[in-house]
Amino acid sequence: MFKKVQMGRAGAFAKLDDIRFTVAYYIYIKGGALQLCREALALLISSRRGIFTNLFSKFRAPKEVNRAVSGIVEPRAVLVVGPNLPNAESSAGDLAIIGLLLNLQQLGFSSVFVPLTMADKTDATSFSQQYGVHVPCAQDGYRNAEDFVARTGKDFATFFIIGRESAQSVLSMCRIVAPSARIIFHAPDVAFLREERAANVVSGVDAKMVADFNKRIELSLMQQSDLVMTVSNEDAKVLQHAGLSVPVAIHQALNVPVRENTPGFDVRKDMFFLGNFDHKPNIDGILWCCQKIWPSILEQMPGVRLHIIGSHGEILERDLSHVKGVFFHGFVPDLEPLLLSMRLCLAPLRYGAGIKGKVAMSLGAGIPCVCTSIAAEGMLLVNNETVSIADNSSDFVDAAIRLYSDKVLWSKLAMLGKEHVQKHFTLEANKNSLCHLLKEFKDYSWLTQ
Repeated sequence: MFKKVQMGRAGAFAKLDDIRFTVAYYIYIKGGALQLCREALALLISSRRGIFTNLFSKFRAPKEVNRAVSGIVEPRAVLVVGPNLPNAESSAGDLAIIGLLLNLQQLGFSSVFVPLTMADKTDATSFSQQYGVHVPCAQDGYRNAEDFVARTGKDFATFFIIGRESAQSVLSMCRIVAPSARIIFHAPDVAFLREERAANVVSGVDAKMVADFNKRIELSLMQQSDLVMTVSNEDAKVLQHAGLSVPVAIHQALNVPVRENTPGFDVRKDMFFLGNFDHKPNIDGILWCCQKIWPSILEQMPGVRLHIIGSHGEILERDLSHVKGVFFHGFVPDLEPLLLSMRLCLAPLRYGAGIKGKVAMSLGAGIPCVCTSIAAEGMLLVNNETVSIADNSSDFVDAAIRLYSDKVLWSKLAMLGKEHVQKHFTLEANKNSLCHLLKEFKDYSWLTQ
């Protein structure tokens, strides 16, 4: 079935044969033409819908499939599949993936990382050299992540699949080539929960339909896994309430540095919002902030400025250019100077799921945070102990002004917030959590030694 298309046909005819072959692959192997339509629709409505240059290669069928012929596989061999090649400076989510890879190394696993769209050789080599994790690339002859799994997946004992998009692409192929391997669905957040909450905030029938559609897909993929790993107890409860019957474990996977000897209250000034604006909750949050929160803060504290930091915010920069007292920095490769000078972090998220890297990152830098309940969710944070929590705009304004002005309260939250991150969200804390989770499996016997 996976023989190459006939030779001698070139150009448009060869590409047409390749498309026909891919469609046949989805019909006979991946559960029907509906699965192809579902995956194409999921891509088109995702936040990555603008990336069409890789659309064809992403949905091309594998060149060949190599099934496992023996049950003898090195138990330390792990394949991690993620949406993209992570960049530590891009987002907290990318930094968390790097943390997972480093933790697996520290625990004695031999890891390979493959992004959904194959990385370029230069980028793959640079990542491998920096983190000691092999990354296959397009120049190795692989079409996409599924093609890599089809041809090499038989050699892995465990698959860590990060997020719904990755699972849509490779999970069924993992089952085909390595039926005895363990599949761990790692959910940085429960995507359908985020989408359901978005539909409640951003009115529209389409948003609700998309959330319902994606919920069925996500739960189906999770059900096909051996273990679902969430980052919070709240996410785990949602999955159990939705009827998921596979085991669910909690691993608070963030990889946040804790800075020592950070500057105190008197030498800091201004507020900031940190986020990747390729993520819709961040767009909604900063727009709500600039429309309903920041004008009232500025009215009472005219000397304060709001700094907006994050990649993919070009359109936002244009739309917010008229807002007084707001400075848009865009992507900042080195956050250190800003994190050492800001007095307060604002995290006014109205929807989302999982745990929030922006909150942990600010606390780790000794900067107290005013956040909504959504932004604080799942992180074991306590109002006026580790953060300040407010959910409507007037309460948020009051909390921000109080924390910005009250040196005693600010100093308390700065100290306790940093201690909280040290305990729960550092690389070392993650390693201990992951070890505790994985040593329950007998085939990872070396973890108990």
